[in-house]
Amino acid sequence: MRSLLAASLLFPFPSIALGGATVIVPVAEDESVLSSSPDKNYSDNMNRGGLFVGSDGTDCISRFYLKFHLPSDLAAKQIASATLLATYLDDFDREDNGVHRIHYVASDDWSEKSITWDNQPGPTFGTPEATFDAAAFVPGKEVKWDLTEVVKRELEMDRTLSLMFAAGNEGTGRANRNWEYFPEHELDPAGAFRLSLVTTLSVGSGGGPVPVPLPPAVWPAAITLAGAVGLMAQRRIKRRSARSDATE
Repeated sequence: MRSLLAASLLFPFPSIALGGATVIVPVAEDESVLSSSPDKNYSDNMNRGGLFVGSDGTDCISRFYLKFHLPSDLAAKQIASATLLATYLDDFDREDNGVHRIHYVASDDWSEKSITWDNQPGPTFGTPEATFDAAAFVPGKEVKWDLTEVVKRELEMDRTLSLMFAAGNEGTGRANRNWEYFPEHELDPAGAFRLSLVTTLSVGSGGGPVPVPLPPAVWPAAITLAGAVGLMAQRRIKRRSARSDATE
């Protein structure tokens, strides 16, 4: 274990941590769409973070989409919890706040480089997976949402999870100014959206988090050292079983 820690410190890559099997999955793609420019793609727009959702009191409604590639080594039954996290950057009008909805999106064909209001896939279900009430949070702070069930469901499907943020009230009246800002991954990787997957693959008692960089080419997501050891142990067991079957 000590030699693995020393070797891993040589790589300036996303960090993992000793003490628990938590998998951090960064957002792969994220982009906003605006009703006022229905055929425009906003991939080159980083204004106040680049992701915006809600109504600004004019005729403009905004939504944004997120896409995650879930690890191929994890099974749904190995997930204890799944949390979506991001930094809530800013608020267009602190005097006007409402509830925003986080919807599951079945179609993963969209791209942050080409998505527009006109070609957006839209939500799959009318009921959201989670909600965000801007009045309950302070800009600049991290926000968390429990997405355990939707992540487990996606792990049993194609392992690509798409989500859509939309205002609960998408009215275009001047009195509706419920518009919020979040960071895109190109602008702020540390504050951008990510999934924290707590798994059942913990190894040993562990301690506090000890950053250990991990080359991204090795794993599909940055994961804790204990989780990495657990996944490697699973693979060793499978290889031994295969050799045993071959010699019988």
